[in-house]
Amino acid sequence: MSMKYWKCLAEGCEDDITYHHKGLCRSCTEYSESGGILNAVSRVRVTESGTPYEKHEHHRHSVSKATFLDSRRRKMTNKERAYITEMYEQAHAIPHVHDENCGHDIEPDQQIMEIGESLTDAEQTFDNIVEHDCCATNTCSHKGDA
Repeated sequence: MSMKYWKCLAEGCEDDITYHHKGLCRSCTEYSESGGILNAVSRVRVTESGTPYEKHEHHRHSVSKATFLDSRRRKMTNKERAYITEMYEQAHAIPHVHDENCGHDIEPDQQIMEIGESLTDAEQTFDNIVEHDCCATNTCSHKGDA
């Protein structure tokens, strides 16, 4: 436990000594002829440097059911903690960008067309039909092509 310091902070007090006990200020307290106390002046608690002490109130957090249950819950093992940490790091990792320097081959997706790949005959026929808006009329010259 730390030391407590006491000092008289009354105006006009010539006692500048810091004491380790509370008591009354001997120079400011008025005494009767018989030695009884007429006007008592108590010393005030101060810090080690001599400034007035300020008491800090400890704020106790309220305990809710959730915090109570969390405190009673079984603690994680090191393996569980490592697994959760690994899963978190995988979820928040920077996605890998594939390029020629990444060091592994990329399987091309079959549904994505590469540049320069040709269309099948069915796709070309469908494109020709959709391409010509005049095919809806009877006078279309492209109607026989498809």
